[in-house]
Amino acid sequence: MLATLSRMVGKNIGFSYFFVSDSNKVLALATGVSAFLFFKNIKIGYDKIINTIAASTFGVLLIHANSNTMRRWLWQDTFNNVGAYEAGNAVIHAVVSVILIYVVCTVIDICRIKLLEAPLMKKLK
Repeated sequence: MLATLSRMVGKNIGFSYFFVSDSNKVLALATGVSAFLFFKNIKIGYDKIINTIAASTFGVLLIHANSNTMRRWLWQDTFNNVGAYEAGNAVIHAVVSVILIYVVCTVIDICRIKLLEAPLMKKLK
């Protein structure tokens, strides 16, 4: 059903499909700017857990999406996304695999901060 729907959307939209078919388009820019403006003025209090996780978010991006080799190993070899789609449990697989990758990469980055960055910054000061 999803494959049929995506084929229909790709054929029927035509020129409009160009604006949403990639992340480097006008609607992606508008979505990013809108999200930034929405969260810009929100007053959120201090929470140690949220700030610890947020400090590792960029590290998570660098760990899991840095190279084609890592993406291929992670999504094709380790999690076998094509096999999950063919088996019919793609939604559950997507949610669990993304949460698992985020948690593991966050733990790796927190260890990097505690074991490498903190001692190095102390010596530099």
